[in-house]
This record gives sequence, structure tokens and C-alpha cells, in this order.
Amino acid sequence: MSNARKLVRKTDGKMIAGVAAGMSEYFGMDVTLIRVLLVVTALFGGFGFVLYIVMWILVPVEGAERVLLSEDFEPVHETTPGEDHEEE
Repeated sequence: MSNARKLVRKTDGKMIAGVAAGMSEYFGMDVTLIRVLLVVTALFGGFGFVLYIVMWILVPVEGAERVLLSEDFEPVHETTPGEDHEEE
């Protein structure tokens, strides 16, 4: 495994969506400082609010890649309508 850092939304220490907690870990900064910067930029120009919403949508949740790559993962088999039950 590589030691490359990945920007993810944290599940531990989150207040809303984990964006600020993920950014603080990625950049090595205090989470309170990140939150204050986001609020200040949201109040002066609205950029912080837009940035937070965009990151909430685009940045994956921590651990999501482990679920998708798990060996225990069993795919869901789709069925066509009427396949599982008898018609009357």
C-alpha cells in the first residue's frame, strides 16, 4: 500500500458532513481553524458555503473504498419484473 494521502470526509469528529475534519487531517491543520475559515469565507462572499457543499458532494466518505473493495462484497443480482413471482 502506498502512503499517499487521500482527501476523505471523516466519520469521526464530524459536525455536519465531515468535510472540515477531512480537510484538517489532509492539510495537517486544526479542525477548528478549518471550520472558522469556512465560516468566515461563507460570510464574506459566500465562497465557503459553496465550497463546503461541493466538497460534501464530491469527496468520498472515509471507509467507502474499503466497502467497495471488500472480498466479502456480494453483488446484487437484478431480476426482471415477473421473474420472482407467478402470474395469476
